[in-house]
Amino acid sequence: MVAQGLRRAQDQLAGRVPPATRLALLQRAQMLQPTLDGARQMVGLALDAGDPERAAQIFAGLPPMVWRGDHASTGWFDHARQRLLQAGLAPPRLPESSDTLVISFAFPPFANTAGNVMARRIETAGERVDVISNDMTGRAGLDLSLYAAIRPLIGRHLLVTAENWPARATAARQFSEIVVEAVRSGATGRRHYREIRSRAMWAQSHFAAAALLAAGLADRWVAEFSDPCRLDLDGNPAQAPADEAWLEQMGISALIRDRGYPVPTGKPLMFWAEYLPFCLAERIIFTNPVQQALMLSQDDPQAVRDRARAVSEISPHPQPGPLLLSHLPATAPPDRLCRVGYFGHANPRRGLGELLHAMAALQPGVAQRLVLHVFGTPDPALPELVARLGLGRQVRISPPLGYLDALARMREMRWLFLNDTATAGAFARNPYLPSKLSDYLSADLPLLAVVEPDSPLANTPLPEGSIKAPAGDMPALQAALQTMLAGADADAM
Repeated sequence: MVAQGLRRAQDQLAGRVPPATRLALLQRAQMLQPTLDGARQMVGLALDAGDPERAAQIFAGLPPMVWRGDHASTGWFDHARQRLLQAGLAPPRLPESSDTLVISFAFPPFANTAGNVMARRIETAGERVDVISNDMTGRAGLDLSLYAAIRPLIGRHLLVTAENWPARATAARQFSEIVVEAVRSGATGRRHYREIRSRAMWAQSHFAAAALLAAGLADRWVAEFSDPCRLDLDGNPAQAPADEAWLEQMGISALIRDRGYPVPTGKPLMFWAEYLPFCLAERIIFTNPVQQALMLSQDDPQAVRDRARAVSEISPHPQPGPLLLSHLPATAPPDRLCRVGYFGHANPRRGLGELLHAMAALQPGVAQRLVLHVFGTPDPALPELVARLGLGRQVRISPPLGYLDALARMREMRWLFLNDTATAGAFARNPYLPSKLSDYLSADLPLLAVVEPDSPLANTPLPEGSIKAPAGDMPALQAALQTMLAGADADAM
């Protein structure tokens, strides 16, 4: 409500106050509730306020093309670019299209882990690609700096507006139909793609890729899985219903039959998020071998599993490369304290409870030399636990950072902390590999990792000096903290 009020106020003050005043009001609204429309408006206000460099910076972080129901529009982009040219700047022009299309429901400039991973995949591949993604206003904040950094590898980027719901048949149907219509119309500069790529998070991306393939608008499909789709974190089947009639209507079921595989009935939505790539993708990417073994051992026809195994490969989440790292802001060198960083959502499955209890058990004189920095949206119970354990001076909880800012702050720490998703009793082996591991590895700092037995994280080589503590082993975690403090003391001497 406050953000909406600020937006209305700055609109009503047009022509009555200086543009800089309106820009300040809109910036405050964007901090509270970021929207793409607000960011676009900030470009014009910054120019009106005589700050073309700031306008150009915002402009570089925004996709140029928007789907308007039956056509792609670049009207805002063209107008803003012309004004920047008139101000003596050289803003990016609309790039040529590529013959490879990335379908990524979540993608920069929206701040979302799934989109960040796809951006890193694009950087790792090193070739320009077209992108179709969704407007995630209301679901995710904005990270314009990451988009500006990856932009040299983006050809035509079309932003569409579909239902922002992660596991609902109507959401998958709506997004897929828009993507098919957009490509068929030539909205991205092509009516056919040599290759399409998608990730399972969010699952709409896989449904849209399958729909494009069934429509004859692409030759081959590369599908990536982030986590098991049809099983939740407790190992139970996901229950959201599928729309089998829509699969038939779009020709997806027919394509599966043409490939010689059965089309089952009565299966939930997230079953199809796996089954479609298993039957249709030319390449399937898993992030770790436990995930691969679990997903290919489920109750699918043997021929489908054999096919999926034959075209699959293991590729952990990519680390940020030179292009992204060249855009990191300046960092401060580590100080004398033993600073431990945790970046990302501190959800109940990757909570910080064990680490906090181990910190609370340290001797008071020792404990003050250890500071835990949490950057991200914490579990609501985290501040309460920090207070109850008397760790208010040792734990600093800060809002989420933009991706590049987070990478920079990681490099100011002495240690980085992560732990396995808790899966005891749900899976025979933990199939999850935290995506933040790849970001941590890029910092080349020692890691403190709390791991479940024989998990992908437990079996991943970590930087020199890192410590792996078994989940639930409090003495081991306390000993790890003592080792970390001793190392920090030695470095300070």
